[in-house]
Amino acid sequence: MLTVANELFPIMDKIVIFSHSHRLDPAFGELKQKIEARMLAKGEDPNLHPYTFENLTALPRILAEQREKVQEAKDLDKKRLPQLMILCADMLGEMNHNKTLGSVVHRGRHYGVTLLADTQVYHGLQSDMRKNFAMWCIGRLPQVDWKAFEEEHSGTFVTNEQLREMYERAVSSKYGFFSYKPRSGDPMNMFSPILQPD
Repeated sequence: MLTVANELFPIMDKIVIFSHSHRLDPAFGELKQKIEARMLAKGEDPNLHPYTFENLTALPRILAEQREKVQEAKDLDKKRLPQLMILCADMLGEMNHNKTLGSVVHRGRHYGVTLLADTQVYHGLQSDMRKNFAMWCIGRLPQVDWKAFEEEHSGTFVTNEQLREMYERAVSSKYGFFSYKPRSGDPMNMFSPILQPD
């Protein structure tokens, strides 16, 4: 997830992190340094304008501010709309049945919001959110979670057997991930392995 966030960093106007572990996990270091450097360059003090949160309480306010910025850009006929990235890491208990986060999954693209979220339990996300994510990167799952994923995502473009075969091939390497883009509509580009060197 952080690899994707770092890649998308140049095209995002604002990035916020919701995580219980961002202070403990050194993997957040590079991204946080870049966010703070950009904020300081814009004259924003990261201490006065926080971008990290340990619960989702601030999410409605952040989304309201984003909607205002997008509407302002539209009113001025700007071609490029402000872009907001939301990272939710290690927030499983709070992500499930959160209506505000659900609205981001369903309608966030309309107001320039990109959501990157991780979970170690597939069923930890509510069903309507699971069915509306634009992309999945899946590592090795417990059997019960794989069965749930397979049930929800096979049938339209691939059979259960085809989906399982692609998944098994993708996660067979130590750091392999199975990439699935359900909205692409093109089975040739919908599924792919992300193979990392061992």
